[in-house]
Amino acid sequence: MLNKKLIAIMLIFAAFIIGCDDSSDDEDKKYTLTVVSSDDAQGSIAVSPSGTIFKSGTVVTLTATATSPYSFYKWTGNIPLDGNQTQSSIQITMSKNRTVTANFLFNLQLLHFADIDGNEETALASVDEFSALVDGFKKDSTYGGNTIVVSSGDNIIPGPRYFASEKDAVETITGSDEPGSADHYILNQLGVVASAVGNHELDMSPGEFDDSINKDDFMTTFPYLACNIDFSAEFSSLVGVDGSEYTELAGKVAKYTVVTVNNVKIGIVGASTPDLGTITSIGDLVITPSDDWEADDLADEIQPSVDALKNAGIDKIILLAHMQKISIEKSLATKLSGVDIIVSGGSNTRMGDDNDTLFPGDTAFDEDYPFVTTD
Repeated sequence: MLNKKLIAIMLIFAAFIIGCDDSSDDEDKKYTLTVVSSDDAQGSIAVSPSGTIFKSGTVVTLTATATSPYSFYKWTGNIPLDGNQTQSSIQITMSKNRTVTANFLFNLQLLHFADIDGNEETALASVDEFSALVDGFKKDSTYGGNTIVVSSGDNIIPGPRYFASEKDAVETITGSDEPGSADHYILNQLGVVASAVGNHELDMSPGEFDDSINKDDFMTTFPYLACNIDFSAEFSSLVGVDGSEYTELAGKVAKYTVVTVNNVKIGIVGASTPDLGTITSIGDLVITPSDDWEADDLADEIQPSVDALKNAGIDKIILLAHMQKISIEKSLATKLSGVDIIVSGGSNTRMGDDNDTLFPGDTAFDEDYPFVTTD
């Protein structure tokens, strides 16, 4: 009898221990929530209920708020993959320790063009529509404040429009009678911040190009860029300091420049085809790489300028390239490190998608826009 009582007591005691273990299981556990912003200057995160340690099962709401000119992109980290990662406000259930990051993006509206050296009549007839488009994009309620306008070169070419700059009536407007200055006056009015050097800029010699961007009472409000051209022998007085703000490089040439958009610095590098010496008048300009070059050689010329911008803390970098063949720009995209966007020029490749309208007379796009690849 005594043995039976002892066994019963032991069973009851064991049941009591098991019961205590069950009651203190999940509901008493606590987990840590670590919330991180990709950059505190880009946005903030609200946590509700507030805190960093929560009981198991607590539902926590995270709300990301971007700081202009940034926008919320997505959540990453220890969160359920339920398709809500791109929602600025999400709910997570605390069932383990979690680290969650809110990622923000800078929205840049990049308006670009190249090779505006075509048919005189068509070009002049299109200026008003072109400028209206630029003006409309700049006034866009969402992206207008973060807009820059760039060119990949061939902004001028010898011809009636080019030499019209010598007319007194034109000089009265532009302040210069140098050939090509009227075309550059138009680019100033469009708000261009930088241009690559194209082959047609040099057709009448480097000296004539020099005069068209800075002489008399006129100069471009932006620089021409080419990191693989040594300008010193032909542009000694107009060679600017690489990496200066584009406004400080107005009417000058350089390898690269910086444009500040809503306190965010954008680096812009220029590069021209190494074949300039065979298709235009380069005078004493030194172009690299030299004969029998390959894309790797060209990338080696460009990368130091990109690295200089990166070392200055700039992580948004655009390359303005005038290579004559879009295949070269595509190849550079896989060889350069730190370049976000390449604006190609010289190949006259018509790129577009379903959102774009063909110019009257054109029948199809050559390629989809944009071309996207990775390093």
